[in-house]
Amino acid sequence: MKKDVATKKRRIRCAAPARRTVVIEEYLKAKHNYKEEIEKAVINSWKSFCRRARDRESLWDGIYRVIKRTNERKKDQNMLKKDGRVLTPEESAQYLAETLFPEDTKKGESREHSDIRSRAEKINNMEHNANYDPLFTHTELTEIVASFNPKKAPGEDGFTADICGHAISANPSIYLTLANKCLTLGYFPARWKKATVIILRKPDREAYDQPKAYRPIGLLPVLGKIMEKMIVKRLNWHLIPRMSERQYGFVPQKGTEDALYTQTKHIREEIGTLVNNRNK
Repeated sequence: MKKDVATKKRRIRCAAPARRTVVIEEYLKAKHNYKEEIEKAVINSWKSFCRRARDRESLWDGIYRVIKRTNERKKDQNMLKKDGRVLTPEESAQYLAETLFPEDTKKGESREHSDIRSRAEKINNMEHNANYDPLFTHTELTEIVASFNPKKAPGEDGFTADICGHAISANPSIYLTLANKCLTLGYFPARWKKATVIILRKPDREAYDQPKAYRPIGLLPVLGKIMEKMIVKRLNWHLIPRMSERQYGFVPQKGTEDALYTQTKHIREEIGTLVNNRNK
């Protein structure tokens, strides 16, 4: 329930203005239910403690009881090929990598995919014009650095968001010079593109001997993510005003929930109009 409350609270910040009132009501309701469950849990825990004290449970009995309830670390499972062959740990890792991160080849791609590839290659081969790219400012850098959650896992270099934030705050001109030089040259450091991939198990699967039972997450260096966010913010400033109001995917403060809310609202309004016309 705690995770659900945190999710609903986060949705308030990301909700579109038309849906914000509904989202706030959902959050307050979930928060109230969560507090009630906490009070019940406290009372039940106290009753359980009193019963154990009555039964004269020793200190070590309590420790062993907690240990028994602790989940054991699940062992890595070797992958199983379609022909029934069980792979070794090294082969399993290779099989996962090939399945979750297939090579981007031209073989078997559709006409639309080929068209996108050719247009991307044409853009990459164009000469970069620095006149259209004003240099990043100290204000942009400060806002982006402050937006990072220090609890997020770092990339390969091990530098967390708070470490990077303190280093940049000590002398912002160093990072700004680096970022602006990359912007002028149209270059993004390859080192900042290298991710540490963590493979996580999808919950409630019958078996974990197939790649589809896993999902990968990539941990990129925070220094690269800072520059990436500054670029994205500028792109959003140019692109979002030109987008349709009915565009819900990949737009800040919009998502599938907003699309469903707008659709439901429209249906209810139409039903209300039909009912009023019939009553007349």
